[in-house]
Amino acid sequence: MQPIQIANAGLSLLIAAQALFLLPVLLGRPERRSGTNRWLAALLGVFALNNMLDIFGTLSGVEDYPAMTAVSVVLIALMGPLALRHIETALPGRCPERPLRTWAPVLLMALLIMPWLFLTKAEMDRAATADVTVTPLLLASGIGVMLCLPLLVGHLGLCLWRAVQVTRQAAAAATGLDAARLAWLSLLTRGILGMWAVFVCSLVLTLLGLEQVVELLANVAYLVVIYGLSILALGRPEVFTPPREAGEKVMAFLAAPVAKYRKSALTPDDIARLLGKADHAMGQRALWRESGLTLPVLARHIGASVNDLSQALNEGRQVNFFDYVNGFRVEAVKQALSDPGMAGRPVLDLALDAGFNSKSAFNAAFKKLTGQTPSAYRAATAPG
Repeated sequence: MQPIQIANAGLSLLIAAQALFLLPVLLGRPERRSGTNRWLAALLGVFALNNMLDIFGTLSGVEDYPAMTAVSVVLIALMGPLALRHIETALPGRCPERPLRTWAPVLLMALLIMPWLFLTKAEMDRAATADVTVTPLLLASGIGVMLCLPLLVGHLGLCLWRAVQVTRQAAAAATGLDAARLAWLSLLTRGILGMWAVFVCSLVLTLLGLEQVVELLANVAYLVVIYGLSILALGRPEVFTPPREAGEKVMAFLAAPVAKYRKSALTPDDIARLLGKADHAMGQRALWRESGLTLPVLARHIGASVNDLSQALNEGRQVNFFDYVNGFRVEAVKQALSDPGMAGRPVLDLALDAGFNSKSAFNAAFKKLTGQTPSAYRAATAPG
């Protein structure tokens, strides 16, 4: 094994280790297992698996085998859609791209590269000679790779560009997203976009015969990006951890009706207007899915003061802020529990997807608003 191959294997090991290290950080605690964190964990898992595949190929001497290339192409193709889904689900009120538009190109790439799984290295080596006999498998492999590589580069770039665009739109629209999370998403999209640019350059140079040197430089770039993003992420735990339940109780207490409302200038029309804006933000933009949603965040989103919004909820709906938000969340969970297609999903998963940050908070809110436990409700609404 040449020194440059050893160096590449070592860099791939460091990259994979760091990606795997972040998985328990994202999913180690139940309150962190939100939909957006799961998409990011899937992205890191695929990234780590691809690097481990490189290590295995280098150490076992099968890195040039067509089947290894085919598996690597599919793993790389998955990274763009996974990154896009993480960004979209991290932005409250953002409607995800249609699944067909995002995932169909990945399926097409897998089908195009599939002949490489059955192509031997000897056949691939013979394909470079002038007197090769063209077989159906060889023809399918050649056509597949010629179509797959441009599609791979283009679809990855398109997914990442969409991620950059939705992040910019969130900043321009001044949604309730906290500054720390928006800054993280902006850094992540640019970091991954930089990795895509390195990948494209390395692919072009590899086709020109500079494979090993280019792979080394690309791995150095990937290492810098993954460790840089990791340091920034670990320095901002609030990006991945929603507010604690105790903090919610304090905010709920502060949001209760108090004597300060007596001096408020809000009229019944003002209250109706504020409630209409709040309902629109919660219903149309689905802000309730954001586990970090707070009274000040919603007030800022609709252009109202915290005091005015709190008064509108208490006098217009006779609820405090968290009961108001939990009403949307519980309704979403009720619909999921009644859906036969969701019968196999754990109740806690549905609760976390709806914006609850702990099992105890969800159970208390569900029982308060429905008079039943989630399990009893699912059993009562089950078909048949």
